[in-house]
Amino acid sequence: MEKKTYSLWNHIRYFMGYFHKYEGYMIYPVAILYIVCSVLNSFLGMAFASAAVKWLTLEKAGKALTIILGYVLLLQVVEMGESLGMEKIYGKFFLYRASFSREFAKHCLTMDYQAMESVEGQKKQEAARRNIWSGNEDGMEPVLRNIPILLKNVIGLVLYGTLVGSQNIYLLVYLFVTALVMCFLTGKNAKRHTRILEEENKKWKKYSYLCEEITNVKNEKDIHMYHASDWFINSMKKLQGEIMYFVHKARIGYFGVDICQLLFAGIRDGVAYGYFILQMMHGNITLPELLLYLGVVAGFSGWMEQIFESIRTMMENKPIMDNYRDFIEFGMEDTTGKTGKIASGSKHEIRLEHVSFTYPGKEEPSIDDVSLTISPQEKIALVGMNGAGKSTLIKLICGLYQPQKGKIYMDGVDVTTIPKEHYFEEFSVVFQEVFSFAFSLADNVTCQVPEEQEKDRMITCLKQAGLMERVERMPKGLETVLGKELSRKGVLLSGGEMQKLMLARALYRNAPIVILDEPTAALDPIAESRMYEKYYSFTKDKMSIFISHRLSSTRFCDRILFLQDGRIVEEGSHESLMKQQGAYAEMFQVQAHYYQEEEVLA
Repeated sequence: MEKKTYSLWNHIRYFMGYFHKYEGYMIYPVAILYIVCSVLNSFLGMAFASAAVKWLTLEKAGKALTIILGYVLLLQVVEMGESLGMEKIYGKFFLYRASFSREFAKHCLTMDYQAMESVEGQKKQEAARRNIWSGNEDGMEPVLRNIPILLKNVIGLVLYGTLVGSQNIYLLVYLFVTALVMCFLTGKNAKRHTRILEEENKKWKKYSYLCEEITNVKNEKDIHMYHASDWFINSMKKLQGEIMYFVHKARIGYFGVDICQLLFAGIRDGVAYGYFILQMMHGNITLPELLLYLGVVAGFSGWMEQIFESIRTMMENKPIMDNYRDFIEFGMEDTTGKTGKIASGSKHEIRLEHVSFTYPGKEEPSIDDVSLTISPQEKIALVGMNGAGKSTLIKLICGLYQPQKGKIYMDGVDVTTIPKEHYFEEFSVVFQEVFSFAFSLADNVTCQVPEEQEKDRMITCLKQAGLMERVERMPKGLETVLGKELSRKGVLLSGGEMQKLMLARALYRNAPIVILDEPTAALDPIAESRMYEKYYSFTKDKMSIFISHRLSSTRFCDRILFLQDGRIVEEGSHESLMKQQGAYAEMFQVQAHYYQEEEVLA
């Protein structure tokens, strides 16, 4: 997909729309307070010397001091208002970014699985994360935060420009042009620094990789045995030198621009100051007015530079926001035409008609023209060598993948017309990569918020899965946290216990279709056989699809499908396939020694 880009104004409207959702509209009075106080603080501070001289020369000493004291107090109040407004703005936009992370998480959790799993999806997700997780100076937060700053500087520039223009319009043009030149120099150096930073980041990425590999305990054996420590140290030393070269190069650039700007500012201020001094010498302006205009000249370029700095900051972060919104629109489910309906929780028939699927970047299809009908309550075993397409076929059947050719039907309804959340409810799936979340055991079984959990049903499922005795020995029972990621008191489950947890989860889901995608791969053959017997005993009235690289699960299935190169090459019961003496029988004979001990036990 081509990456989508948006205008800066479009981004501002988009993110401010969500801002109102999370933070309300109180940002506007806060922003107005900040803008007014900031402009006043700058102007009053700049005009203080001029006002003081005027009052001291025209008023009595006591009265003049009283007025000056009131001026200083006003200046303090305005400065406090500016500080308060800025703190509120920073705080509100920080909190908004933290809250907005839920939108990112929501899309990650609900987007099309095939899109998320793809290389393109992973790259887009990584690029989008920077909009939220890279800190206060990346993405939407600095852009939104710079809006009131930009408005403040524009108002200040108009105010100062009006004062200068009232004396000499040509001087105003001169100051404007010189400020543009200085901003241009800053912008050119910023682009140069961006290019240098890109090269520097490449070196930092390599350096970080080396640091990670050095601290990875798994690598220490090889590093010690092959005396690779010198190689690592020399590589780090070389990278450090290359990084310092880019850092020095960037600093030299900024030093050169700073020198040019100082010389340019000296010429600019010399001309402007000279003009106003001549005006005072000719009697056109007074000393207090001279001091005021000198302050205006000094502040004019400051407003201009801050305007361009705000715009530069916003434009630098625009690609980050582009990446975020590009990801948000990537993998969204198209609900158009999703009017297909099925009887939720009932027994179903699944039919595949000439289904094909090829992974992106691959030439050979993983599933090639497969037609298959699975009846309600039928037990199916998918077997074959690694890479035959078993797991891919499962992902197609349960809706995680969409076929590029052919159709899949549930009860005669094209599954692409069924809303995903409704379709997924019909499946209890246990995948090969079994794991627990670092939440309570109850959360792991139910995958529901506590208010929706049915405790009695949960306990029944844990008993059926054979895990309840272990739960009763846990320190907090059903509320015990699993894993050590978030709690030092978390409990680690063994491989067999993890399998029982997955069984309890599938039982609690109580969906009419059960799919097991090699969940017992980490178990020994005997433990695997026992686990499959448990699954089988609880799925007698359900459609069941079993995958195993061992063939211990196949003998109690109604039908066995042997896959090879994405095609079903053999089909039948265990006995009929053994009589054929084909690929299935050959694989079973090779694995026969696994089952001898099982049969003795039986």
